[in-house]
Amino acid sequence: MKRAFSFYSSTGCKSATEAFWVDVVCEGPAKGATVADIRHAYHNKTNATVCLGVDQEAFNDWLLNEVKNNM
Repeated sequence: MKRAFSFYSSTGCKSATEAFWVDVVCEGPAKGATVADIRHAYHNKTNATVCLGVDQEAFNDWLLNEVKNNM
């Protein structure tokens, strides 16, 4: 979580952000998938700020540097 926030805070989002309730599926064929309640139909509260767009080139550069520097 800290590293993902690192990208978000250092490069920013290409477009707006929105608060959602986000769960991680822990069992079944979708294990590990993240699911956001984008209609706010199941949760009155939010637990994550989601970036709705990202600068792909900046993200790719950040990801490659993170992998290179942490292997």
